[in-house]
Amino acid sequence: MKESSDTLVLSQGALESFSEDIEYLWCTQKQIPVLEQPPSPLTFLRDSVSVSRPCIIRNAVFREESEPLKLVLEVLVAMDPDLELTVDVTPDGHGDCLRQVQSSNSTPKRLFVQPEQQKMTLKELQKRLRIGRK
Repeated sequence: MKESSDTLVLSQGALESFSEDIEYLWCTQKQIPVLEQPPSPLTFLRDSVSVSRPCIIRNAVFREESEPLKLVLEVLVAMDPDLELTVDVTPDGHGDCLRQVQSSNSTPKRLFVQPEQQKMTLKELQKRLRIGRK
């Protein structure tokens, strides 16, 4: 790898290595799959969750009434305020990304960091989100 003041030049091998490193961090599909009905839990886990690939699931929520289902936070809290969640917490909303990190005795480095995870109830999450808006 050669670096000048204006450009960064990488070898073909470095580019291929980088591509392999980030292959599963991003959606490599040309189109996000659209499923006309919910898959089985095992299929969903295998094809989407475990490989961090998005999908669109149609006809996933069925209701007898003609009014659409509204899953806003207030409704979810009213349904089960004590439901425990694991929430990714970041100072600026950017998690799972490259950050400039510096320890007390070293030069700054760019590292891939994950957000802090905190367990809280749905009611506590609602409270913290409201505090953040003010």
